[in-house]
Amino acid sequence: MNLRLILLPLAAIYKVVVDVRNYLYDKHILKSKKFSTPIICVGNITVGGTGKTPIVDRIIRYIGDENVALVSRGYKRKTHGIVYATSASTAADIGDEPMMLHKHHKYLTITIDGNRNAAIKSVIKRKKPRCIIMDDGMQHRSTQAYKYIMVCDYARPIWKDYLLPAGNLRESAKGSKRASIIIINKCPADLSEEDRDRITQKMNIGLSQTILFSTMVYGDITDGCCKSEINPTSNVLAIAGIAQPKPFFDEVRSKYKIVHTMTFDDHHEYTTDDVLDIKEEMNRLKADVIITTEKDFVRMPYIAGVKVYYMPIDIEFLFDGEKIFNKKIDTYVTKRN
Repeated sequence: MNLRLILLPLAAIYKVVVDVRNYLYDKHILKSKKFSTPIICVGNITVGGTGKTPIVDRIIRYIGDENVALVSRGYKRKTHGIVYATSASTAADIGDEPMMLHKHHKYLTITIDGNRNAAIKSVIKRKKPRCIIMDDGMQHRSTQAYKYIMVCDYARPIWKDYLLPAGNLRESAKGSKRASIIIINKCPADLSEEDRDRITQKMNIGLSQTILFSTMVYGDITDGCCKSEINPTSNVLAIAGIAQPKPFFDEVRSKYKIVHTMTFDDHHEYTTDDVLDIKEEMNRLKADVIITTEKDFVRMPYIAGVKVYYMPIDIEFLFDGEKIFNKKIDTYVTKRN
């Protein structure tokens, strides 16, 4: 029997719990904390790999490092309570995705805490930013964001999905109604207007909502300091510990000679045993270099005698979406200042 069918009763129970919780917040029986500083929440209603971080990165670049602050729970960090990113921070301290953004943006204030309200109060007291980005907070309803940006995966339409644990939805698709902007990410670069219109119709967006489409773009490999070049004939061991590794492996394979791939769980914490396994595989396969994702790169410990590179990713908006997106961000920031 299909496992999804077996889990549907549990998904039905989960749906009742989530729907009741959302109802209590919608009716203001459960209270959400509001702040005078504009808060833009970038999140999703599905688990695993919709591509939020490049969109957060894009907003930070547009507003400017010194004008914005980031609040995140720092998923799988090893620290507790409120933590501020510093020059000495590691992925274990603040989480891998905040660590990536910390490396990208020298002046960005990053505050880590599972309690978003406490983190926001702290950052407002410390910096008084023009805007705060709350990462992955669609379901964190005790904090009221000014605007919500919801990111969806083109390959996993929410109208075809099921709630946890039978599917990938954290809440029912009607949760998308809280979003001011819905971004369908990871689209084919040549997405047709017909496909765009079909998805827009399926999403059933409201009059006050904007739907945009974007595709993932891979940059040149780097060793963390500068762009790098390796011989196309070099034997490459490709490593990924992300939710959806296939597109990454496909991209590396299109440019380099992959002799093997190693896959780990999303946000995997690399151990000494993992490093030994990696080195053993490199020796067995006579691999010359490792190419991994940036999220893995910030988590991966130093491997003596091994050249490790990562392939950065960015997004490109389709159908002139960048102008629309930037204009919306301008409005969200200036209207509250």
